Amino acid sequence: PGQVVLCVSQMFWKSEVHEVLCSGPEVLCNGLKDSYDRLQLQLNDIVELVRGKLSKQTRTTLDALVTIDVHARDVLMEMIESGVQSETDFQWLAQLRYYWEFENVCVCIINCNVKYAYEYLGNSPRLVITPLTDRSFLTIIDCSLFGWFQVLLGTHPPPVVRWSFSCCGHLITNSTALKKEEV
Repeated sequence: PGQVVLCVSQMFWKSEVHEVLCSGPEVLCNGLKDSYDRLQLQLNDIVELVRGKLSKQTRTTLDALVTIDVHARDVLMEMIESGVQSETDFQWLAQLRYYWEFENVCVCIINCNVKYAYEYLGNSPRLVITPLTDRSFLTIIDCSLFGWFQVLLGTHPPPVVRWSFSCCGHLITNSTALKKEEV
């Protein structure tokens, strides 16, 4: 259930922001600010829930949801401050966006579209999303689309690589070579 909650939450956030960006310049600034305010209220409500008595699974899901919503809130503030004007603005396109298209979830960033894989990833905590993890995600998605997995092995920390693929619903397992026995 946690994976579904996170995915659907991101689809709703993308949908709300996309609608505001397509609404025209007269609505745009106030629309983004209203979205920001709604997201802040939602975050406050989730934090109140987290402070209560919850099952471990529910707490983990809500913790991950807070992490994602804080990042979404920060993205909205950056968009407001930099004056994003349309859905084709690079600052919006550079965000991880989830769409529901043709009965499937599609994960988009820049002009890259990846079909969500729906692999069960478990209910695990989310990596805190920073500008550095955002840039890493772009590189990792590009490398994976072109099959350049060797590039990822030495240049990105394993948690960032796992997080990047989990955003697209792909399960990544870590297998290490057996140590050679010393003679």
